[in-house]
Amino acid sequence: MSNTANTGQGSASQAPVAPTYNELYVLVQQLTDQVKALSVAQRTEDSTINTDSSSDASAVGEFRIVPDLNKTVKEFCGRETAYEADDWYESVETLARLNNWPVNYRLQFIRSCLVGAARNWFLGRKFDSWSDFSTKFKSKFVRGLRTTDRWNLMQKRVQLKGEHIVDFFHEKVRLCRELKLTFDEIKDHILQGVYSRELALFALRSKHADENELLGDLLEWERLNNLRGKIGRKDESIDKKSVKAIFNPKRIDKTVTTSTDKAALYIAPHRRENKATNAEASGGEQAECWFCRKSGHVARDCFQRREKLVCYGCNGKGHMKKECPGTKAETNVTTTRTAVDAPHRYLKDGVVLGATVSLLVDTGSHYSLIKHSVAERVGLTIEYTKQPLYGIGSVTGPTTTTVGKAWESIEVDGVVAGPVTLLVVPNDAQRTELIIGRGWLDLRRTVTYYKTSSDLIIKRIDSNCLTSSEGNEDMTINDDAIVYAVEIDESRVMEPLIEADFKYVSTEAIRTEKDELLVLLNSYRDTFAKKLNELGCTDMAELYIDEEDGSKPVTCRPYKVSLAERKAMAEIIAEWKSCGIVTETRSPYASPVLLVSKKGGKSRLVVDYRRLNRQTRRQNFPLPSMDEQIESLGTGQLFVQLDLANGYFQVPLAKESREKTAFITPNDTGEFTRTPFGLVGAPGEFQRLMNVVLGGLRGTLVKNYLDDWMLEAKDWKDMLTKLEMVLLCLRKARLTLRPGKCVFGTKEIEFLDFVITKGEIKPGREKARSISEFPRPTNIHEVRRFL
Repeated sequence: MSNTANTGQGSASQAPVAPTYNELYVLVQQLTDQVKALSVAQRTEDSTINTDSSSDASAVGEFRIVPDLNKTVKEFCGRETAYEADDWYESVETLARLNNWPVNYRLQFIRSCLVGAARNWFLGRKFDSWSDFSTKFKSKFVRGLRTTDRWNLMQKRVQLKGEHIVDFFHEKVRLCRELKLTFDEIKDHILQGVYSRELALFALRSKHADENELLGDLLEWERLNNLRGKIGRKDESIDKKSVKAIFNPKRIDKTVTTSTDKAALYIAPHRRENKATNAEASGGEQAECWFCRKSGHVARDCFQRREKLVCYGCNGKGHMKKECPGTKAETNVTTTRTAVDAPHRYLKDGVVLGATVSLLVDTGSHYSLIKHSVAERVGLTIEYTKQPLYGIGSVTGPTTTTVGKAWESIEVDGVVAGPVTLLVVPNDAQRTELIIGRGWLDLRRTVTYYKTSSDLIIKRIDSNCLTSSEGNEDMTINDDAIVYAVEIDESRVMEPLIEADFKYVSTEAIRTEKDELLVLLNSYRDTFAKKLNELGCTDMAELYIDEEDGSKPVTCRPYKVSLAERKAMAEIIAEWKSCGIVTETRSPYASPVLLVSKKGGKSRLVVDYRRLNRQTRRQNFPLPSMDEQIESLGTGQLFVQLDLANGYFQVPLAKESREKTAFITPNDTGEFTRTPFGLVGAPGEFQRLMNVVLGGLRGTLVKNYLDDWMLEAKDWKDMLTKLEMVLLCLRKARLTLRPGKCVFGTKEIEFLDFVITKGEIKPGREKARSISEFPRPTNIHEVRRFL
């Protein structure tokens, strides 16, 4: 044994002894059992991970890595919006949970994805756990947005030129859903934001049950529109030599061939397309904007970049100095024009002093120009004087100089107008004998013109003209009717709002805060009615008077009134008629009227509709609970109170119901076009309108009872933000407020006969005064009446 052992130790380099068959069999059996045991353990572990989603990924010993993570998670710099930051975090969280990453690997992966300010923020902090990182990241980058910010962000999101409809659609839907809008409201905002007006009109005419049907119609329209565009491009043929001949001034006298006409038709509507559009048309990848890092458009078309542009000329935002509208001044320019082959819509024959001349109608020229030889031929009286005329791009010197000027009437298409100033120019200044400019086309109350697909129509205004429209009723006009603003009604010019127009503006507010409030209110000046003729009229609702079957027209004699009351009635009715609230009537209905005294000594004219109400079917609609409105108040620091001006008068009556509101006085009759006070169905219909107008703001941002609205705010800035949201709702509904009853920034407010201040709710002053001044009871009957 010793010899054998020594021999084995001395020959370590010799080959190992091969196992026997039995040993191999046993070894294979052991390995098979181990593999089966590992498979069972792995299945058990996988099922445990899938069923327990709340378990910490760091406790799992095994983790998997997705091959290409660059396509899953983008870089994060910290300048992204709250929406983008939250989306980035959710991408990392989902990827880590799916692949069972431990905490250390998650943090290392996030570190590799952070750049710029976000990377510096990460390197300057320590994170004890994944929940610690999540809390710190969300508090820094995922900032909560107010409803106003969400609303503004949703409205600013429009489809960019060249952006695919799917990219715009889903992002717009997401923004709308975060505001909890209904599908009908989401559809309205999507159609307002699409780039193509034709696409919006196409989708508006169709009914859709959900978002999938709407998106399907939008995609189908784009598919057919692209197919039609390809057909149009295949049919176009351009002769480059002919196109060059059109724009080469040395060859303007040469004849243009038929291919030139085709080129002109092609070039006329042509406009430069952005790179994104060209990339899509050629089948390449979509362009990416370097500013917002989104695809589908380039930086010059980015709406986010457009918001940050500042003009150095007017300090305005949204444009640059070269595009500033304030620097554009009216300039008279002349250009050398090439001959236009007839027939052409702008080439016509005219008559000057009985002589026929060929003329060109130029809507961009201020003056009318006539050749010197033509002026002498027709016999114009020329006042010889020189006047320089500058053409497009000629800043160093004039393009030409006039020979003189004349005054004469011109007849075109049977329309004689003038006399107008005719500038006499040298014969080589223009090819057409006469150029008609705006001096003749814009003659007040004489000439009007419009274009059709093949002609330019010139008419006299008095041939078929609608010069005015009284009241607020809709008017239907024919296709060939001409609408012309003859004069401005000075009585309808709105005066700006000042602090004295309102019932109360906080005396504790500084001048800057008050100025901000006035700027906001004047930007929504159309939502305030200082006079009756500024009263709004909504298009969201109308009142219909539904009488019982077999009802007969209500006919009454007028109530007896004094001479002074007759005069007051006549003045009120005359004002109503001038504002279109009341019109003349031949209705068989006649309800009596009476005057009711108001606070301040004024009188209110009301119609006694009790007999009409008895035969009217009631429209049941729940009114807000006054107790619930009061109980939900008291937490705000500042309050705003708004009051609709003549609330019922802003709701139109159905045309078939107007004759039923006819009234009679000792001297006059009339019928209402708006809802009057006293109808049985008016409160319910009015509250229904308020619910539609306020939408999601009702009960959360605004507390209202019929036409009395109230807002709570924690500070002045919060008050302005909420107030603008309410004014926007009023503008969309075409409703107006009464400035004299509006209160802004008060710390104590009276609402529904209760006083609300600093979390306390107390009885109103009128209620308290009525109780305190109530006569002291002297007998049992008076005690019972008091109780």
